[in-house]
Amino acid sequence: MSEEWKRIAAVADVPSDGTLQCWIGDHAICVFNVAGKIYTTDDACTHGEASLADGFIINGSEIECPYHQGRFDVVTGKATGAPCRTDLRIYPVKIVDGSVFIRFKDGENPA
Repeated sequence: MSEEWKRIAAVADVPSDGTLQCWIGDHAICVFNVAGKIYTTDDACTHGEASLADGFIINGSEIECPYHQGRFDVVTGKATGAPCRTDLRIYPVKIVDGSVFIRFKDGENPA
């Protein structure tokens, strides 16, 4: 199985305890900075297609959707608050020379 790492942002561009929307082709990815640790998920809420980058980090590692206040754990992708029931896709992250890279496996690359 091959893996592909793609650079999506500079660590410095992700606000402390905040979010940053990034694009790979026409696919939006949300980058989260939670207490100095970087996580990535698909950007679209699985309930209402809202951009999670417009949401709010609460309770440590949860993102609250700006439309209907559903929540997800950004570490695991698990839906943690109604009305969200479908988990988010998460991506492995590595930091190299101040840049955020995410990994795709065969058939996973959304671009």
